[in-house]
Amino acid sequence: MSPLSRNYKTGSVIYFEGEKAENVFVLQKGIVSLSYYSPETMAETRESIKSGEFFGVKSALGRYPREETAQILSDSTILVFSIQEFETVVMKNHKLVMKMLKVFSNQLRRIGKSIHQMLESGEGDLPANELFKIGEYYLKNKKFNQALYAFTHYLKYYPNGQYAAEANQRIEMAKSGAQTGYAIAGDSPADDTSAVSSALGTGSSVDSAKKYYEAFAFFSQGKFDKALQIYRDIISNSEDMGDEFVEKSYLESGKSLVSLGKHQDAINIFTELIKNFPNSANMKETLFLIGKSNIELGDVEKGKSFLQKVIGMPPNESINKKAQVLLEGL
Repeated sequence: MSPLSRNYKTGSVIYFEGEKAENVFVLQKGIVSLSYYSPETMAETRESIKSGEFFGVKSALGRYPREETAQILSDSTILVFSIQEFETVVMKNHKLVMKMLKVFSNQLRRIGKSIHQMLESGEGDLPANELFKIGEYYLKNKKFNQALYAFTHYLKYYPNGQYAAEANQRIEMAKSGAQTGYAIAGDSPADDTSAVSSALGTGSSVDSAKKYYEAFAFFSQGKFDKALQIYRDIISNSEDMGDEFVEKSYLESGKSLVSLGKHQDAINIFTELIKNFPNSANMKETLFLIGKSNIELGDVEKGKSFLQKVIGMPPNESINKKAQVLLEGL
């Protein structure tokens, strides 16, 4: 099999942050912009991909969601490799392997330099407790990759430090947070429940959080039926509608139903979400998914109306752009 060659118009989006990664891309001509959040400032950062360069490699080979959004800055032609195709090419092309290593090394060097600048203060390294506090700050603010970096380096430099045990537990929380968006400790000690609850935020129970994470793991493995069963269990057994994991379980139940091809059932659960959580922070994504499900059911006009609602909802972010791209493709 050979890679596909695709042409993209200026302004179109190849993939969005958080999407499932199934392909590797090589830019033949044109310009592609990768937008992501800087690890040191958390401000949006843009990086241009030029002709002959590849992108989307790490997430595709690592089988994890995209870490950035790839958008076309000028009309472009792009080679699209499946993971298997790319691995085959790499095995036969040592120059490409060296180029990949060089790119990844430069990226790691930039990240390392940025983080070290954050951790340095005047006359040398920060004390151990300050390094731990940096990790705590990032964890509290759900900057999980930054938290993971800080706690990992705390243990590297201070393996017998005062907070070594806590750092190990926070690393577990940061890892789960990087996957799910919620910092959940898998086996946190009983006396550390307050720390877990603090990281989860007010109004969230540790029990529903752990169930949610279990369901998320099933979903990520493609076991949508099992994930759906747990999400429904969270919803039906919770007496606190203020628990953010109940709201998220409504959303993820709908996503599971979409993955199972049960689009009408998905629309029903999304409608319940809107009814029970009219001020949901996930409202745009919910409306977007209702629009997509209606289109899948053949009601294109109804689907379009939902997509148009999403496009017009501030602030203008990736989901708005995603809706615009889908609408333009109809």
